[in-house]
Amino acid sequence: MDRYKKKKIAAIIGVMNYLKEKNNTQEIVEVKQNIPSVWSNYSRQLIMTNRNMLQRRVIRR
Repeated sequence: MDRYKKKKIAAIIGVMNYLKEKNNTQEIVEVKQNIPSVWSNYSRQLIMTNRNMLQRRVIRR
């Protein structure tokens, strides 16, 4: 093989690897978006606790 063909093959392999990595990172980003952060989880728990307290007050009246 001459140099031109080797460079062409190497370029094609590089582009294919780049596209594979790009697809993998997009999948990872989509998965991370669905996972709630620690603070959002904490605030949900706090809201539900306050909601339960308010409902108990309403029921007692």
